[in-house]
This record gives sequence, structure tokens and C-alpha cells, in this order.
Amino acid sequence: MKQKTGRLILGIGITVLLILLGFSSLQGVAAPLFAPPIPPGTPTGLRPTRLPPFDTRQLDSQKTPVGGVDPGDEADTSLAAESVPTVAPLKIKDPSSTWKKYRDSDIGFSFSYPQNWNLDAPNGEKAPKAPEGTDVILQNFDDVDTGGTVSTDQIKIELVVQAVPDSTSLTDWVAEQQKIYTDAGISYSLPDKIVVDKIPAVRWKISPPLAPEGIVEVVVVKGKWLYTITAYPAASSQISTFDKIIKTLKFQ
Repeated sequence: MKQKTGRLILGIGITVLLILLGFSSLQGVAAPLFAPPIPPGTPTGLRPTRLPPFDTRQLDSQKTPVGGVDPGDEADTSLAAESVPTVAPLKIKDPSSTWKKYRDSDIGFSFSYPQNWNLDAPNGEKAPKAPEGTDVILQNFDDVDTGGTVSTDQIKIELVVQAVPDSTSLTDWVAEQQKIYTDAGISYSLPDKIVVDKIPAVRWKISPPLAPEGIVEVVVVKGKWLYTITAYPAASSQISTFDKIIKTLKFQ
């Protein structure tokens, strides 16, 4: 009886020992599964690089006020306004008391004009010589893009010489031009008969759609050459100077 009891106690002890050893091993394996979670923010590895704090004043400096204009936009607008070129007012030149003579020896004519006015002509000047004729421009202002606007203080005079058949008469030319002007919708006044260097001529006013201010035109036929002298605008205060220039026109 005692021997059986001893064996029972020994068996229970061994069983308890095995249980204890097994629980310890199981605890080592299962501990991570049942361990409490790591609190947020707890560093588990390398510390991340610390970024510099953001300066909120940068947002204030870039903030557009309600109902206002961004100061940066104001600066851009002012720069854009400064970059827009402005056209200087035309410098009008009143006729000087000293006059200068222009002569074309090839065609055979000459005229005088105020020395301080701008001349553009093929006789040693800027314009190229046209075949079978010539083109001379005289004006009392510098070339500036004015957007097509003109004033009564300025005047532009153009003398165009072109070859025509010897049989062409001034009367025939006027009749032909009247028909051309009528078909093109250009209004014109009745031609006034005048004399230029003892040669019959006409003077009239035409008003093309592109020049509603009107153009004064003087026409002379001399030999094989047709001279057309125009002044623009017709209401220029310098039309009297234009008429004086016409009186100085001489033919060889």
C-alpha cells in the first residue's frame, strides 16, 4: 500500500514538472502574440530626420486681402505698363524763311521748298528711282506711326511723275480720272484751271474712303510726262505753303 502511494505521488510530481516546463516554453512562443501593443510614437528604430519648423509668416506675406489686390500683381501690372512704348507727339516744323531747290535733271523739272522740311527723293536722297518716272515726298514732320491719325498742323506733299503717251491731253486725263473716281466711290470737286510755269494745269480736291480728310491734287502734262502733285490733308494749315511750292515748279 505504501509503495503504491509513493509511486502515485512521484507520478503527480513528474506530471506537474512537465506541465510547468511546457507552459514556460509555450509562454516564450506565445508571449509576442499576447503582448500589449507598442504605444504610438514609441521609437522602434532609427530616429527620422527632424524637419525645420514652418514659418507661418510666409503665408501671411502671400495672402491676398479680401476685396483687394495682391501686391505682387500690382508690381507686375506696373512693370507691364512701363514696358508699353509711347508715341511721342509729332514735331511739326513751320516753314523756314530759307528755301532750298530740288532738281531732277533726268526728267527735267525743279521746285523749291522750306529748307527745314523733310525731303525723300531719288536725287541723292532715300527713295529709289522709279522706272519711267519718279516719286518725291516732302513733309513738315518726322516719320512716326500715329495709327493713321492726322492733324491740320501737318502736311505731306507727294510729287509723282510718270510717262504717258504724247497724245495724252490734260482734258482727256481729267475725264478718265473722273470716271475712275466715280466707279471707285471717290468723291471729288470740280477741277479748277490754273497755270504752272506757263502750262495749263488743274487743281481739285478728292476724298478717298481711306483719306476722308481729303487730298488736294494738282495735275500737269508736259511732253511725255504726267505730273501729279498732292497735299494731305486738304484742311492743313500749310496748304498756302503747298500753293507757293507749286508756283516754284519749273520744267526744262
